Amino acid sequence: MESELWNLTVKNNDLAAYTQRFQELTMMCTKMVPEEEDRVKKFIGGLLDNIQGNVIVVEPTTLQDAVRIANNLMDQNLKGYAMKNTENKRKFDNSQKDNHGHQPPNKRQNVGGQNVVRAYTTGNNERRVYN
Repeated sequence: MESELWNLTVKNNDLAAYTQRFQELTMMCTKMVPEEEDRVKKFIGGLLDNIQGNVIVVEPTTLQDAVRIANNLMDQNLKGYAMKNTENKRKFDNSQKDNHGHQPPNKRQNVGGQNVVRAYTTGNNERRVYN
């Protein structure tokens, strides 16, 4: 359990699972993190790098403060990813609409309700004589 606590980090942006497991392990391994300050430092150490730096700047004094700050920052990050993905989807959808009027070079526009494709064949044009 001590080695698990020592190597515990956030996996797959699941801060809730990390927080819960961290609290379980710190209750069982009291000698590894005897003081509140030690628990805060250890908790921050297992966070994602981009969140870790922002939590350190705020300098939380209790584990509750560190968890609250980390949750807020994680929410902001996830909202940022969601907005970026939505924006990219809109760009993709718009580019699809922009290409709507263009047909491939071997296909003519709809004539009489049918799509007409030009067929190209290869071969020699010699006539054969049949007996």
